[in-house]
Amino acid sequence: MRIQVTGEALTDEINVTTGQQTRIVEVSAGLVSSVNGETGDITGLAREDDVPVLAGEAASAAVAEHVAAVDPHGDRAAAADDATAKVAAHVAAADPHGDRAYADSLVQVGVTDWINVRKAPYSATGDGTADDTAAIQAAINAAVATGSVVYIPAGTYRLTAALTLSADNIRIQGAGPGATVLEQSSTTANGITGTDRIRISLSDLTLSGPGTGTGTGLKLGLAAAEATPYVRLDNVTVATWGLDGIDIDTPIVSTFTSVIPVSNGRHGFNIHSTGSSTSCAFVACYANNNGQAGYNLLRLFYSNLSGCAADSNGCGYLLTNCSAVTLTGCGAEATVAKNGQDGTAYKIVSSEGVSLSGCSVSNNATTAIWLATAGAAHLIHGCIEQSTAGTPTAFVRVDPGVSATLMSHAHTTPNVLQGTVTQIGQGGGQLTVPGYLYVDSSIETSSNMLASGDLVALTAGRGLNIAEGTNARMGTATLAAGTRVVTTTAVTDGSRIFLTCQTPAGTPGWLRVSARTAGTSFTITSSSTTDTSTVAWLIVQPA
Repeated sequence: MRIQVTGEALTDEINVTTGQQTRIVEVSAGLVSSVNGETGDITGLAREDDVPVLAGEAASAAVAEHVAAVDPHGDRAAAADDATAKVAAHVAAADPHGDRAYADSLVQVGVTDWINVRKAPYSATGDGTADDTAAIQAAINAAVATGSVVYIPAGTYRLTAALTLSADNIRIQGAGPGATVLEQSSTTANGITGTDRIRISLSDLTLSGPGTGTGTGLKLGLAAAEATPYVRLDNVTVATWGLDGIDIDTPIVSTFTSVIPVSNGRHGFNIHSTGSSTSCAFVACYANNNGQAGYNLLRLFYSNLSGCAADSNGCGYLLTNCSAVTLTGCGAEATVAKNGQDGTAYKIVSSEGVSLSGCSVSNNATTAIWLATAGAAHLIHGCIEQSTAGTPTAFVRVDPGVSATLMSHAHTTPNVLQGTVTQIGQGGGQLTVPGYLYVDSSIETSSNMLASGDLVALTAGRGLNIAEGTNARMGTATLAAGTRVVTTTAVTDGSRIFLTCQTPAGTPGWLRVSARTAGTSFTITSSSTTDTSTVAWLIVQPA
């Protein structure tokens, strides 16, 4: 296109060197003078694709309309359609970012080899139908040789026999409980088993049993070794096994985090030893609806359970022959008697130094906390009975031969205390101490102090100090003409009032209480009417 301007000092041209040739518009003295060399009425001459253009005004209007248009070229509508299509395709894609494909193709993370059971030469299917036992076992055996991690991607892997851990330092990693499921179809086989193993780790998977039979989800036993050290279970669900969810003989220095044994025929956790399991930590675990105990802990020493839960089991937490085990912030709900268990939420049998701190019981139907058979040095602190079901028999039950300290509980069901029990802050802030209470300094109390034994000061110079003053139980009075009325509300009809001459004066005589008005006063009288002595008095109340 060329615009030719005439009648000016200079002629300006704009030449279009490519594209289709257009009409020439000549402008003279600021006015359109011709189009393609023709003059006169140019309305019909200035057309482009049959659209009439009124020179000047039409062009200005077209430009304004173009600028004001929301989408003059249709680019936005096209882009929106394209974006909508891409979003829909992204959502529908099985692996839009390629993460799954990357995870499935993992061979190495850092310096640790990962063996993917879905890849050749193992080629497990994870479809819930094919038997994947041999494929996964081959991957475990290969990991034993190379020190690799066995990676089991999301899927349901059908098993017909137990997977055997034939060496130490084996780590099995899934894609998450519920995502990676090892499903045992045999009613007599375990899920994963090993003997005399060290450093076994399972993470992010589910071990699913057939719902009946004699199998256990994870069973780590002993034959020649003394213990099963360094077990680590993290984010693992163990469900519907005929026997136990988890059975480990003598774990030491082991951790169980977010482990969920659910609906197993006997125990959720079965941690046992003929010697002692030590230094074990259970964190945020949840034993639910197991046939007997949610946590069956036999001979577990210096270990702890923190923030754990036990619901709908025959016994929530069963500790037998344990020592120095602490349960902090744990809970038990709807514990119900079944399969030989009596429905106790926390049952501590023949143990010592077991502490429950800030633990909770809901729907207590029998006994919330039972210190049974024998044991010593238990501490039950800040525990709460949230609710009851039916007619429970006790909140805390302490058998004969058991010693314990109870501190600051909230409950509606009464305690049944037959052992040696020190109570602090029970029923309005009392301190109840069986036997001796040894105090190196002073005891101050604003209420009653009850003792079933003697109050003994073992150090010379120590004794009983009693405040004097208005309405006191001890004081002095000076006689006038051999008599004096002492005003005090502490006197009762049964009060024992002891008198002694503190400072003789006048003609001292023998002293007696000649009258009393309960809650008001008593009268001291001397046998001498000229007795002006100062008399010390002490009121003792019979228990």
